[in-house]
Amino acid sequence: MKNSLAFTGITMPCAPASMQNSTQRRRLSQSIDPLSWKGVTGMVKTPRHRASAVVMGYSVFVHRAWFVIRIRPGGVILVRARGRVQRPTGAPGASNPPSAVTIRLLATVAQAHTSSPRPDSHEENPMSDTMRAALDDGNGIVSIHQNPMPQRFPGSALIAVKQIGICGSDLHMNNERSRQQTLPSGHEPTGEVAEVPEFEVRIRPGDRVAVETIGSGKACEKCYFCRTGQYRHCIDKAEESGGAFADYMTRTPLGLHKLADNMSWEEGALVEPLAVSVHAVRWGGMKGGDTVAVVGSATIGLAAIAAARAQGARKIVASARYPQQKEMAERCGADLVVGSELGELEDAVQSLTDGLGADVTIETVGGNSMAPLETACAAARSQGTVIVVGGFRGTLPYAFLPPMLSELTFKFSSCYGIVDGKHDYDVAINMLADKNTGFNDIVTHTVSLDDIEKGFDLAYDKTSGSVKVHVTV
Repeated sequence: MKNSLAFTGITMPCAPASMQNSTQRRRLSQSIDPLSWKGVTGMVKTPRHRASAVVMGYSVFVHRAWFVIRIRPGGVILVRARGRVQRPTGAPGASNPPSAVTIRLLATVAQAHTSSPRPDSHEENPMSDTMRAALDDGNGIVSIHQNPMPQRFPGSALIAVKQIGICGSDLHMNNERSRQQTLPSGHEPTGEVAEVPEFEVRIRPGDRVAVETIGSGKACEKCYFCRTGQYRHCIDKAEESGGAFADYMTRTPLGLHKLADNMSWEEGALVEPLAVSVHAVRWGGMKGGDTVAVVGSATIGLAAIAAARAQGARKIVASARYPQQKEMAERCGADLVVGSELGELEDAVQSLTDGLGADVTIETVGGNSMAPLETACAAARSQGTVIVVGGFRGTLPYAFLPPMLSELTFKFSSCYGIVDGKHDYDVAINMLADKNTGFNDIVTHTVSLDDIEKGFDLAYDKTSGSVKVHVTV
């Protein structure tokens, strides 16, 4: 539902052309509250929609403007916006314009919930200085603590976390950690935007977003990798302010991707893992008509099956260790799912391709053994491509002679970015919004943030029937 809100009698100084030095602009900026004037000649703060008014006998036209509102008890106020004032040439008083114009402004905003607003500013409606955060004690025990609110680093937005997935890498890191966490981890979140940085116009408070926490959400937006859309490799990232196993987190608006209106919070928290495998098949060069073998059918393996199917794979063969993984792999689009014993996947691929092998194999398991990579190489045809997505831990020996003799191409894939002009998050959101992939249905268990330790237990114990465990906040 939309509400029309009238802002009447807002007075805005008109910066004279002579006001060029920064001191004058700064004084002007400080004199206006809460519109936060930029001090650029001819610029004023106005709503996004075109407006006009008669001032001192001539018309003032306002156009090309942006606005952002914030919600607080008792109503909605205009916080900031950008626009341009134009006066018709030769209008009365044009040679000596007034020092201020008073304009009646009409703004249309979406879902202005004035009855029970979300706290949006520490000054306007103070929120607590602390929040719940799930921290590992260094011995694999995760419990809830009262942590300070996350740091608002320059250019960052504040997001109220709604739902988040527990990733296999979270399990690995908990096993490897030897010290108490001070900041929460968690990188598969979705949430509602609570605050945005000044002059942000694409993302607004109240937007439902999937949060890219690793790359673009902390990227400098200036270095070589940022300019080419490979934010994961940014060389000047913002300091870590904490992950999503908490009530709130901060990331830049560049890392916030709007959910489709028909997506649930559960689907929003599936965007990140799906984007990992979307990136793998796109960055790895998989083409429509390829035969694909997927090693492993945990979350990333299931995402790889769904992504390969969406990319136009001709046949998909996957391995799965547990019955619930096999069922989900079939729902995500695998033509054949075999067990995880040595040789099973290779034999199935050879049988399906008349002894040729898969054009592309996707390794999604990683871990402390090179066996999954050896399986991926054995399932690939000569001169085929092996896409490595799984994270291998520590220093592991590997015999490179067999893949060298087969002239295999290794493509290592990490996280997400922009490929062929599209961000992997946006591709993943479109897939989930279409509702035509079984990946929408992989969440088997959901726990609250206060019960997150139970969630980790379920994620570790696949005999529980778990495939994907989510945490609601």
